[in-house]
Amino acid sequence: MTDSNAATRLKDIHAKLAQGRSDSILMQKVWAEVFGLPTDAPQTEDWVVEAVVAFRMELEHARQQLDNIGVPSDLTNHVFTRLKHAASPTFLTQQWAHHKSALVGIENTLVLRWCDWALRTLGEAEIEAQQFQSIKNHLAELEQLLNEPDVPPAIREFVQRQVNDIRSALRLYPIHGLRVLRKAVDTATGAFTTPDDQVVAESQTATPATKGVLRKSAEILKEAAEVTGQADKLFTTLAKYAPALNGAMHVVVEALSK
Repeated sequence: MTDSNAATRLKDIHAKLAQGRSDSILMQKVWAEVFGLPTDAPQTEDWVVEAVVAFRMELEHARQQLDNIGVPSDLTNHVFTRLKHAASPTFLTQQWAHHKSALVGIENTLVLRWCDWALRTLGEAEIEAQQFQSIKNHLAELEQLLNEPDVPPAIREFVQRQVNDIRSALRLYPIHGLRVLRKAVDTATGAFTTPDDQVVAESQTATPATKGVLRKSAEILKEAAEVTGQADKLFTTLAKYAPALNGAMHVVVEALSK
């Protein structure tokens, strides 16, 4: 399993950014390609904005880590500033030609490679490709279950929020690494331990289809927690709140206990 740190991710993103392309391509499409996003989906603009904002945040995160180990900012600021400038959401309608010369130079590559080396002790294991794809596949299966007509509205909305959070975390994983998925797991854990009153009320008369939705969402949460190293914390938290969970919410505890 490969380890990566904040600078590893920045280096890998820059390598994709610096690849050859037509000067006339708009930056929105450039960033969509860099981050592996669809270039023509209805949500493309929103996803690209989400990604470039996250990328700018990761630049700040890496800079803070370099500060913490005593790396002078003047060794890296010129490169980090170029990248942050190019990732501004206000420039998404500009052409690649406006940013190309500042981004493709070997100096950028060398500085990012050196930062990767400097932060090497802060690396963490990356998600295996098959684990990543497994979570995505299970999310797609869950969304199919959510389309069942007898899934009540509050539970459908409740589960869809967890799906959206985890999908967002997977999109941002190449930028932020495991911490963005850990945050999604924490959010979903909190939601399952303290569900809304309407969710609890609907779970009292849950149909088999609704129970299947709750069970599947819990299984995905368990899978994500295992990937991020939060499984023990998840089980401990759910066990603490299990006596207070009513109705079909108990299938969540059962699914997580397997």
